[in-house]
Amino acid sequence: YAWRWDGNAYRLVYSAGTPLPNVDEALPAWSGAWVFAYQPCELILPVPQGIAAQITRKRSTVPTGAWSITLRARANDTTGEAIIGSLPGGRGLSVGAPPLPPGAQEGVQVVVVRNGQPLAADLRNDSRAGGDTWDIEVRVPAGENDSATLWWQDVHRAPRGVNPVLVDLQTGERRFLRHTSAYTFATSRQGGVYKFRVELLPTGSLLRITGVRVSGGRSQGSYTVSFNVNAGAQVEVTVLSAGKVVRKLMQTVTRSAGIQQVSWDGRDDKGIALPAGAYMVEVKATATDGQVARVAVPIVLTR
Repeated sequence: YAWRWDGNAYRLVYSAGTPLPNVDEALPAWSGAWVFAYQPCELILPVPQGIAAQITRKRSTVPTGAWSITLRARANDTTGEAIIGSLPGGRGLSVGAPPLPPGAQEGVQVVVVRNGQPLAADLRNDSRAGGDTWDIEVRVPAGENDSATLWWQDVHRAPRGVNPVLVDLQTGERRFLRHTSAYTFATSRQGGVYKFRVELLPTGSLLRITGVRVSGGRSQGSYTVSFNVNAGAQVEVTVLSAGKVVRKLMQTVTRSAGIQQVSWDGRDDKGIALPAGAYMVEVKATATDGQVARVAVPIVLTR
């Protein structure tokens, strides 16, 4: 591979099909590139002549199930990024970090550290089994700011079953990348290296709401909504009519794992009896890492 400076940012030049964003598959005419050689070699670039210059390149197809996530950080008005992901069935791809921009002062850097080496991109052979982790370093230079923000893109393009979580190794805080978009953390004005880890959660450990059941009715004077949450979370329970909230039965209450119950007397938030008809009860749970689970079931109000 090669890094090409386009005047504003580095662009990766790589010939094989990958899920990496902003990849050039050829060196444009009349442009320069930094080429990193792992061993002494001779690089030959034949000059195309005549019709040979009209050769068209067919873009390589990205393997099925391949995915990537771009992690970006911003601090002191500078931005850095690194990419993690998977190339199922392939041998993976590790891209070394590019040099500093020509003539520029050092800014914030985001690198994936693997075997002690800083990488700009690290695509593993197959990461959907949940066993892979990526060690991330955000290298912040000295500056006037006392915080930095890390955010991510393209998580929605990853296949189902890929559930990445960002772990702040300084504080232990966690962010579920599918349901959150950014994380701000404290930094020193003297600069420093801040370490994170991206883990893939197995599907069985995700936050879930199960066993939602509505019982009771006209003869008992009220309805009982019961459900089970498999982990501690903040829980909300609302009654909706035609998509509009008419009653909040539970407002962002912290609940531990287990069976929960709440009752409804058929009235709205103002205490006014609602007309008979079909309604929806929505149960929403939010974990401390940002995971969100939501289940809605119908309820028929009789008078």
